[in-house]
Amino acid sequence: MKIKISPDKLRAYLIVESRNEIENLCVDDILNFVNSNGVVQGVKISEIQALLNDPKEGEFLIAEGSPAVNGKDGYISFEFDVSRKTLVRNVKAGEKIATVYPPTLGVDGFTVTGEILKAKSGKPADVFLGQNVSISESDSSVITATSDGNLVVNEDGTIEVSPVLSIEGNVDVTFGPLNFVGTLIVKGDIKSGAKVDVGKNLEVYGNIEDADVEVKGNALIGGGFIGYGKGRLYVHGNVSLRYITNQNLVADGDVTIKREAVNANITCGG
Repeated sequence: MKIKISPDKLRAYLIVESRNEIENLCVDDILNFVNSNGVVQGVKISEIQALLNDPKEGEFLIAEGSPAVNGKDGYISFEFDVSRKTLVRNVKAGEKIATVYPPTLGVDGFTVTGEILKAKSGKPADVFLGQNVSISESDSSVITATSDGNLVVNEDGTIEVSPVLSIEGNVDVTFGPLNFVGTLIVKGDIKSGAKVDVGKNLEVYGNIEDADVEVKGNALIGGGFIGYGKGRLYVHGNVSLRYITNQNLVADGDVTIKREAVNANITCGG
């Protein structure tokens, strides 16, 4: 009989060159032989017994170790698909943004020769909190928004909620319906065909054309509200603009027109 141990020491084989070698042996005899050849853990008693019940030549797996299993790193699971590029991810104050999952511990292994194979534990997730986000007081694994706004995950991994969304150019139909819970700043125009719904205040540097715009707060229009009468501007607060031509304006608060109103339908609650 011979013992063969695999290079990684995770398996040991009993090599029987002639059945006569084991015909008159018992399990303890085989165990003593195996142990004397350095195999002390993971011995398969049932395999040895089966071999003795039916003696034959060959190479038989009679011991098996266990590889180390490293722990998994912690990670952040978002309530939104942050891998998808989008202009707006609306969140409300108190809303759950993400869950932080802790790392797991590794599980040590062992060789058939009795050596311990040390496992590595996982690393905690890197959590970088920016403005208007915090760890929930009731659950330390939950990240919540502390303000209404736009959820942003920056390139450096910082998670934040911006209460103001600023658009450098125009808003047109290519944006699709633009619905934002915070304050919207448009540094160009809101073009014809656009649909915009703003949860707080709206500031437009240019004009609003034949667009459908609703503002829950106040509106400040640097230019005017112009077009062919197909637009609608409904402001729940106050509105200020330079001029209005051929358009439909409803405001629950005050309306301030700095220059002129021509052929306009204006309803004012202030």
